[in-house]
Amino acid sequence: MGWLDNPYRHTAVDMAEDLAYPPEGGRVKQILLGIALPLGLIAYAIQIWISGEAYWPSKGSGMTVTGDTARAMSVGYGFLSSFSHFRWFWGLVPHYLTFRIGTTISLLGILGAILASSYFLFC
Repeated sequence: MGWLDNPYRHTAVDMAEDLAYPPEGGRVKQILLGIALPLGLIAYAIQIWISGEAYWPSKGSGMTVTGDTARAMSVGYGFLSSFSHFRWFWGLVPHYLTFRIGTTISLLGILGAILASSYFLFC
């Protein structure tokens, strides 16, 4: 290892590559993480959208946000639900095109929702 080599680079690259390949697991992981978790997340997203209030987590203690910020967070939770579904349901079913496209769109949606909720909160 040289003086200018980043020792953390390989860990980050390995983590990014792990998202590109389907997970390993069986029927229990498929049902719990591919069906039950997404249903719980989408129920929470719907509850946030209807009530207009969401919990914004932070390091010490979080806060309750309302309005457009809460709605953007609701969309983010919806995309998190779809990410979980595509990753652990379609990733464990040998239908890899659906897994790759769904996971990519979900991650881009999560990023957009984080940026939108941060914009509404801080601007």
